[in-house]
Amino acid sequence: MIDAAVILVIEDDPSSLELARYLLETSGHRPITADNGGDGLRLALGGTCDLVLCDLQMPVLDGFQVVSALLANPHWSRVPVIAVTALSMEGD
Repeated sequence: MIDAAVILVIEDDPSSLELARYLLETSGHRPITADNGGDGLRLALGGTCDLVLCDLQMPVLDGFQVVSALLANPHWSRVPVIAVTALSMEGD
């Protein structure tokens, strides 16, 4: 059995955020959630997690700004970040 991962989910769409939280919890992980980039960055820098799932298009700070800020911190440069977006067409 693998240990539960602490996963920060930063997503501004309430339905997507709830779905991610539900799927992670039922898989045995511990999700921490934020509904905008500013709150997500504060949660990340104020704690520890094993993985970040981050939407790209959000209010306050977008996903690119969040990831840039995390990569500027030596601790966070080693934590995997997965971009999540509804903009998945080739032109996006």
